[in-house]
Amino acid sequence: MSFDVNDVVTSPWAFSTLDPETNSSSSTIPILDYGTSPTSFDRFSGFIQDSIDLSDDVVLSLGSKFEDGDLSGSNFQPGLRISYTLNEQNIFWGAYSRAYRQASLVEQYTKVSYARAWNPADSNWTNQSFTGDPANHDEQMDAYELGWRMRPNADLLIELSLYHYDTKDAVFSGPPIYSLSDVETTGGELTFDYHASDTWYLEGGYSYSRGKKDGEIQIDFPESMANLTSHIKIRDNLLFSQNLYYTDDRIIPSAYNEIPIDDYLRLDLGLVWRLKEDWEIGLFGRDLLDSDHPENMYNDLDVEPGKVERTFLLSITKEF
Repeated sequence: MSFDVNDVVTSPWAFSTLDPETNSSSSTIPILDYGTSPTSFDRFSGFIQDSIDLSDDVVLSLGSKFEDGDLSGSNFQPGLRISYTLNEQNIFWGAYSRAYRQASLVEQYTKVSYARAWNPADSNWTNQSFTGDPANHDEQMDAYELGWRMRPNADLLIELSLYHYDTKDAVFSGPPIYSLSDVETTGGELTFDYHASDTWYLEGGYSYSRGKKDGEIQIDFPESMANLTSHIKIRDNLLFSQNLYYTDDRIIPSAYNEIPIDDYLRLDLGLVWRLKEDWEIGLFGRDLLDSDHPENMYNDLDVEPGKVERTFLLSITKEF
């Protein structure tokens, strides 16, 4: 793999700025300065996998992916999955896998200029930056999963999944340095699909997740989330859809002030009318319970989170 880098400083960043590293003023300091970052490297990968029927009820699948590259060296990523069919209505399964994420060129080599600060002492703008670290190698995650799939009857399917993810040397970026942390995520999800009748279909689920960073519980994402979807066939060519979502509260960290986000409900409604076999008209409304709700933000620069506003959509579809 090879690529070319061409740094171009565009407005509004193209103004005279003091670089404290060189103590010189310039208007050509790029946001991402690749510097001596490598622009050509090799990576070889391959995998092997096999499925084995240990018995009529037990199936074992195992294998591994192998990689060797200039940036991350050599590694192998094993995976194992086993399933047990208790009867026609119940299946239990478990899985283990290991995955790697190669640190990017930005995280390893690139100088990131994230802000320009006004210095009234010398009436000059000063560049704020931090650099990548070649020691930011691969993140390694070990994933453990258990599951149970149950079908009490032909119209109802219930699934339960439990998981624990253990990540070593996770790279966290942001002024003024990169940092490596160990992250653990534990949770589960319960979902169902139910055909109540020939004209009514329901599906939904609830998920719970708790994360720890270097042993401390993280509160910047919702621990509990739930959803319920209903599809009602009013006529053969007219479908009414309802989607209700619940998101738990959380606190978004910020370089200025932490921002608490309350739990909220989101309601989406949709009506789809099939005029002919190849023409379809849809009318949809999203976030109908509130005019908007906050989603996320860049912690070090933004002072308010970005919001998703209530929207209405009209779609016309022609199939060919």
